[in-house]
Amino acid sequence: MMNLAELATKTARQSPKAPALIDPVLGLSRSFGELDRRTGLLARALGGRLDAGPGKRVAALARNSLQLFELYLACARSGTLLFPLNWRFSTGQVKEALEDAEPTVVFYEADFRPVIDEIRADARADLKVEAWIDWSSGPGDDGYEALLAETGRSATAGLVLPDPATLLDQPYLAISTGGTTGIPKSAVHTQRSYGACALNYLAAARIAEDDVYLMLGQMFHVVGYMPLAYLALGRPVAIVTDFDAPACVEIIGAERVSGFFAIATMLPRLIAATRAAGRPVPSVRQVEYGGAPMGEEVIRDAAPAGPVG
Repeated sequence: MMNLAELATKTARQSPKAPALIDPVLGLSRSFGELDRRTGLLARALGGRLDAGPGKRVAALARNSLQLFELYLACARSGTLLFPLNWRFSTGQVKEALEDAEPTVVFYEADFRPVIDEIRADARADLKVEAWIDWSSGPGDDGYEALLAETGRSATAGLVLPDPATLLDQPYLAISTGGTTGIPKSAVHTQRSYGACALNYLAAARIAEDDVYLMLGQMFHVVGYMPLAYLALGRPVAIVTDFDAPACVEIIGAERVSGFFAIATMLPRLIAATRAAGRPVPSVRQVEYGGAPMGEEVIRDAAPAGPVG
């Protein structure tokens, strides 16, 4: 059984300086030692100052980012139920999702401040949020970093976190359904069920010791277990906030990316960008796709032996 609460800690003990998360666009990264320290501080902040420990709920409105990955792992360590919201929702849909989730804390990327401000100003909103914490896209001071810094200086830094074994069957992650048959509904995973998804994925992915994963899928979607599987084996994950095919091809080459999951519409664009760049990407050995049927020609072109020029 994969215990998500200990995911970063195990590798940090053996290889604290090994890269864990990489944001190649912003030039930011986290080693496993840093990831373990920061998620530990965030988990203690959730269980202490924010009073959002076991049995409590938090929500996040953000695109893929280092901070969102940290929140995933911190909630696993604190026993908090996380609602990662679809950032493509309209303001009204975000408000409805928050009213349904009833979080006590909302984390949000600063780019979505206009959405959050409009919701907070809505007198009709039935919200029970006690804290709103923002983070910026790049380096710099924000509510999120201030929370970690304050926790590190306070007595909360010594807060004893729950025994990971006691959290396996507790609600951990609430993923919104697509809403094709009505208002999106939250499908709840425990750490045991989400960890089982990651283990099943590991059986098929056959992750090697030099693999690097590129996270193109969105963390508000269930595919978030894929990068967690790589992290569990001590392999780094490169994060893309906004999909741009030529930029992704450059990242794949620079970071020697070995695998990624692409929404079906992304794959033809990545193939075209690879051809336009005039060079192959030999590090890629595994391409996954979903969201729509894929034509045989696209699959052949995407194969490592397929034409690139």
